[in-house]
Amino acid sequence: MSRHNPCLLPRRATALLPSLALAAVVGCAAPGPGPGEAVSPPGLTEAEALEVFDFAWTRVHDTYYDTTFRGLDWQGVRDELRPKAGDAASVDELRAILGDMLSRLGDSHFGVIPAEHADAVSPEEVEGAAGEPGSVGVELRVVEGRILVSRVSPGSPGQQAGVGPGWELERVDGIPASQLLAVLDEVPEARPLAEARVAWSAESRLAGLVGDTTTAAFRDGAGSLHELALVSEAMPGTPVRLGNLPTMFSHLEAVEVPMGEGCVALIRFNVWMTPILPELESAFLELRHCHGFVLDLRGNPGGVAGMVMGVSGYFMTDQRPLGTMTTRQGELRLVSMPRRVTADAQPMEPFTGPLALIVDGQSMSTSEIFAAGLQGLGRARVFGEPSGGQALPALMERLPNQDVLMYVFANFVGPDGSRIEGRGVIPDVVTPLSRDDLLAGRDAPLEAALGWIEAQQDR
Repeated sequence: MSRHNPCLLPRRATALLPSLALAAVVGCAAPGPGPGEAVSPPGLTEAEALEVFDFAWTRVHDTYYDTTFRGLDWQGVRDELRPKAGDAASVDELRAILGDMLSRLGDSHFGVIPAEHADAVSPEEVEGAAGEPGSVGVELRVVEGRILVSRVSPGSPGQQAGVGPGWELERVDGIPASQLLAVLDEVPEARPLAEARVAWSAESRLAGLVGDTTTAAFRDGAGSLHELALVSEAMPGTPVRLGNLPTMFSHLEAVEVPMGEGCVALIRFNVWMTPILPELESAFLELRHCHGFVLDLRGNPGGVAGMVMGVSGYFMTDQRPLGTMTTRQGELRLVSMPRRVTADAQPMEPFTGPLALIVDGQSMSTSEIFAAGLQGLGRARVFGEPSGGQALPALMERLPNQDVLMYVFANFVGPDGSRIEGRGVIPDVVTPLSRDDLLAGRDAPLEAALGWIEAQQDR
């Protein structure tokens, strides 16, 4: 049975690192304990709770990029919630109060990482270990009000069990999908982000921990119900850790898609972390003979923000602004850095042909910075669905109780001055997923991107 918190799923933790050790994770409302989950024990004294609350409130007060707090009475928030913090009977209750406080600002990348997650073992110890977050190779999306399978990894437990794209999740670990979807009725104004969180929650329950057996029920395209027991295996990719974030696993896939007498390079990676850089360069060099490139950023929740400068350099011949981070102290500009040499000092040139990017509601943070930058410069055409709108840089710091506070300290705008936060990157060609396409094995956003590249070839 899956026992980890879907809001603290390590592989979904994201980080921002322009030049300092900046980090943040995709926010999530703290859920109640799931089946078999332990509740933090009581025993928090009033003085301890107030010390934690005051520390968190003060950090935001002293560092938030907008000294007007976007019109929010930040002192009033303290006056309202501090007495409740003092009355908190447990660490969980205090975390919920802190979550309430941080959510009042309405920005992403605010949150609290419990100490037990922040103090996770090193990547070397966690790799493939029993009891660590695992995978069944099944990706989920909320499509047309249902939780659907969007992708199944070859050779994974999901594929071996016969799960196919387009199948509808009916139940996982005894929890009906309708119960997971119910939260959507509470947040109609932020539905794309809420849908992403629902999908991640369901996916994390389905994935379980390494060695777990998760029971799930799916309904196929013909309406038949499949009751399955899926045994979770180690996550694919390279384990990596940044600061106090839980261990993540980075992996990259690159294929050559035939097109007429030539090809298109298709590259997909799951998180912006440095272990993918050697793989990305190898893929670029191997596939740069193709007529165009497609970078598939669907489901990529972000990572090291500084990477956008080097990665964009594979496709930019000059330095151009990708966006600006603004703090109380000043501005930090992200710019493209053209790649003229390989990691082993061999000469190379950026690719100047057609470049397509694919995003969806689970593309967030650094993925949005990258897509917005290249779209704003007219260097890439974006396909898919609007991204998550979670693009603000944040810092992490230990609270007095050893939990980790994540707090926004900078605003971010794209090269055209537009704010991505709360809006997301709007594709040039909006191509939503549909169940009919998934069941038919069609990837409509990818097909649209490939069709556009083919049209450029014919010019």
